[in-house]
Amino acid sequence: EEVPCELCGARDFRVLFQLKDYERGFPGLFQIAVCSDCHLVFLNPRPTEGTIHDYYTPDDWYRAKQEVPLEEAQISNRPWREIQGFRCRPILKHREEGAILDVGCGDGKFLAWIELKNYAVHYVGLDTAIEMLTVAKHKCMRNSLILGDALSLPFRSESFDGVILNNVIHLTGTEKPFLKAISRVLNTEGRLVIGVANVDELTRYWEYEFFPSALKIDIQRLPSLASLYKCCIEAKFNHISSKRVLFER
Repeated sequence: EEVPCELCGARDFRVLFQLKDYERGFPGLFQIAVCSDCHLVFLNPRPTEGTIHDYYTPDDWYRAKQEVPLEEAQISNRPWREIQGFRCRPILKHREEGAILDVGCGDGKFLAWIELKNYAVHYVGLDTAIEMLTVAKHKCMRNSLILGDALSLPFRSESFDGVILNNVIHLTGTEKPFLKAISRVLNTEGRLVIGVANVDELTRYWEYEFFPSALKIDIQRLPSLASLYKCCIEAKFNHISSKRVLFER
């Protein structure tokens, strides 16, 4: 249904752009408009009250009566939970205590997910962006957050039992020295988990609809599996293995 502006009530608007539903794959285009008077940006037309539930599944939301903590509701997306669970399982199934480092922790979404599992492990998040760490501070109550550079990690040698690199290694542009720095802070029995998006996954991100040139750059920066193997071997890692994981949306 076409609706007036929720803020000022005006009915004049202009279309900013149209988007496909990349999350669930619903057919058609969704139109984003901006109010001509107050410049509020909103979906118009939008689903009616009687049809809005068709665009969501039980995994996308919680009923109030369930009294789910806000932190859990913020990370309730099922495919995301499955991916993170897969990526951290090689570490967590062997370590019920100790210290784990998340390099490039961003806004702390992954660390907050780990906190909900109540493992007796100390988690440390590292990122170069103070803005991201500020957001993460509100999500991660028990984890340590540190501003720092992954190429010069501010930790003693063999400080961690596990290190997680979640969609971050391709951003460094220097995989070999990066992995050597990681190897230094891992103890001799430590485990490293590297999560890397593939080209198919990148092309599904809606952000690239507006920044196609950025997609080309990011695809070029993705390291090949062979190059990662080589860098891991040169960084003195042993028992290297890989798995390709596909989660259908």
